[in-house]
Amino acid sequence: MDRIGKIARAHKLKVIEDSCETMFAKYRGKSVGSLGDIACFSTYVAHLIVTGVGGIALTNNKKYAEILRSLANHGRDGIYISIDDDKGKRGNELEKIVTRRFRFIRPGYSFRLTEFEGALGCAQLEVADTSFAARKKNAEYLIAHLAPLGTHIQLPSHPDHADHVFMMFPVVLKKGCGFSKVDLVNFLESEGIETRDMLPLINQPMIKKMFSIRKGQYPVADWINTNGFYIGCHPGMKKQELEYIVDRFTAFFSSRAKHKKARA
Repeated sequence: MDRIGKIARAHKLKVIEDSCETMFAKYRGKSVGSLGDIACFSTYVAHLIVTGVGGIALTNNKKYAEILRSLANHGRDGIYISIDDDKGKRGNELEKIVTRRFRFIRPGYSFRLTEFEGALGCAQLEVADTSFAARKKNAEYLIAHLAPLGTHIQLPSHPDHADHVFMMFPVVLKKGCGFSKVDLVNFLESEGIETRDMLPLINQPMIKKMFSIRKGQYPVADWINTNGFYIGCHPGMKKQELEYIVDRFTAFFSSRAKHKKARA
């Protein structure tokens, strides 16, 4: 973000932070989402603060906030976004609202959360500290106990000036480890440990078609697609579940190593 901010200032660009999966993380002491002009967070059912579906956009710019609310409400005139925006208004001020409240001044969308979804999000915020502490504790356990497999897998790490909130727990097979991500993922799934691919966009059919992406054009993203995946790290995980994950990872690499030795 330091480098991005420097480039943006030099070229008078605006920065939109896609902080979808990093709520409450800190970067050099500042909250993620406070480092650009607009920040976006997701509250999808599998994310950090959950409303089932939806998300949140943040800004400290009043004009941007008005436009964001308008976009979320079909492009409506910002003078009347909420049903209570005319409450307590009198005279010219009320007349102005009445005149403009059903004007749509830009192309917009239907992005409003319902009251129920909003209530879910507010309730989640009340337990956020406990929830995020549990995620970090789970991740610390997995990092410590999967460390003996460090010749085979790359585990997550982060610099001192940046925080990690572990929406999921990332694992990447190392070059030269001699094992296949497909084999490992299928083994874990068969043992009841659900996985998720990491998703650099270059392997998505629509993106490949739109931008004529060639194999080998983005080698790091190619490597992540071929060798990276996530497992769960949510706050509801119990100690025995974490132990089971470590046991199954260890069993996979141990059995495959013995098989390779026997074949040799």
